[in-house]
Amino acid sequence: MTNLEKNIEEKLTEVFKSELEKEDFELNYLITDDVITFFFGISEGKELSLDAIEKISSIIDGRFEGSNIVNQEYRYKFNLDPCAD
Repeated sequence: MTNLEKNIEEKLTEVFKSELEKEDFELNYLITDDVITFFFGISEGKELSLDAIEKISSIIDGRFEGSNIVNQEYRYKFNLDPCAD
């Protein structure tokens, strides 16, 4: 399983904490091929704003692919391939 660098994880965690207004937020993600999916429970009470999505894209140097709800979770997918269109 692939993980992000710790400094990137820390920056992302701060974005999620700020957006969801939750100090004890735990970053959950899965990297498959060139796609990273971030997920958190719908019990958090709200989805990510466009501003947060832009910040995440900038931090990971990726492109937002979309979001959906699966099994009581919000899932946000970003493409990490710089050559993808």
